[in-house]
Amino acid sequence: MVVNTSPADPTSPDSWLNEAGDRWQLSGEGWSAEVDPEHGARIVSFALGAKNLLTGPDVDPSNFGSTFWTSPQSDWKWPPVPEIDHQPYTVVEGDEALVCCGSASAQLGLLVTKRFRVVPFNQAMVVEYEICNQRAEAVRVAPWEISRVRGGLTVFMQGERRTEAPPGPQLSLLEKDGACWFAYDRASVVEDSKVFAHSGEGWMAHFDDRVLLLKEFELVNPQKQAPGEAMIEIFASGLNNYIEIEQQGAYSKIGPWKSSRWSVSWKARQVPDGLSVVAGNPELTNWIRTQLG
Repeated sequence: MVVNTSPADPTSPDSWLNEAGDRWQLSGEGWSAEVDPEHGARIVSFALGAKNLLTGPDVDPSNFGSTFWTSPQSDWKWPPVPEIDHQPYTVVEGDEALVCCGSASAQLGLLVTKRFRVVPFNQAMVVEYEICNQRAEAVRVAPWEISRVRGGLTVFMQGERRTEAPPGPQLSLLEKDGACWFAYDRASVVEDSKVFAHSGEGWMAHFDDRVLLLKEFELVNPQKQAPGEAMIEIFASGLNNYIEIEQQGAYSKIGPWKSSRWSVSWKARQVPDGLSVVAGNPELTNWIRTQLG
């Protein structure tokens, strides 16, 4: 069932509306987002002006936009669980938030609901993921958001050193002044490669030219992260021209027919004139911090 409220004014800083019955749009001052319920309720566009910061199916027909999985990956291997990742979600509510409900996974016994809302006072989109245990026994699981972006510059703050190496080839990071920087160089990525890291702060930022994509989330103690995983993960495709900026929440127990919720705040910002977007620039991390909260 689709509950369709009266469309809001798309020029309003706190509007969201239904577009042609398939994709839903949220928008704020200068930014907009599109959610596709028919394709896993994934975020297929997050744009500042006309610049979409996420990749589309033209880059990779399966791995595009921003999706959601459960962690650890060892629970389901590969490919992703279809009911959670890419099968249709039902729009079940439409007043203060866009609420999209998936179907229960036969493999995991989990059902995911995604809630999208605009927060006008800090010009953000907040996405709340709810994982519901549909089985008669408790499960342990962590939430995991995966956002596909074009190559650029990614940064997060360094946390406790991770002693366990990620599976497969590792990406190189620049560590400076407490920050970890990944500058994408397509020619150097000859095979699928990753970074697994703990973070000292609850945010991750990616720059596409001079536009910032900033994600904020709960800081997770390394001892509360899913086995074999990390709070911060970066993946670079060896086949196609994109990377994934990923973050995970706490690995926790969900009782029978109970659920857990986890929220991520998204912001898009224009980098001020005169601020150099280069790896290791402390003025850049200082400016990012002014955008938090």
